[in-house]
Amino acid sequence: MPYRPRPNEAELEILNMLWRRGAATAKALALLQSVPTSVSARTRLLREMQDKGFIAREPQRGGPIYIAIVDEDQVKNSLIELLLEQLFDNSTRVLVLHALSHARLCEDDLSEIRSALNDMDRRTKAPKPPRQPGLAPH
Repeated sequence: MPYRPRPNEAELEILNMLWRRGAATAKALALLQSVPTSVSARTRLLREMQDKGFIAREPQRGGPIYIAIVDEDQVKNSLIELLLEQLFDNSTRVLVLHALSHARLCEDDLSEIRSALNDMDRRTKAPKPPRQPGLAPH
């Protein structure tokens, strides 16, 4: 089974900070957190994230810094997969329609979405290469 990183809400907040900043000290992360936590709780959370393979701790002269080592797209894909499974009965169509019905989109956003849909449409209509006789399909 492929690795599917699924951080909880507190872990995701830390990962988002690290993805944006690149690296941060525990103190910097504390200042950016939406909900203040004690030093011991923050230390425990950072240690658990290291154990799960989400972040790395690198010693520095001014104190250790933390770096996200899990790929942002991999986490997003894993969490979208979870949403699809648990809330949308594995239907991408229902997820997308639900998201669009609750979104406030500017014209630029709508244009980008239309362009992505048009690209997908072109790819699905692209001619498939002919099968060679005697070869089994993939």
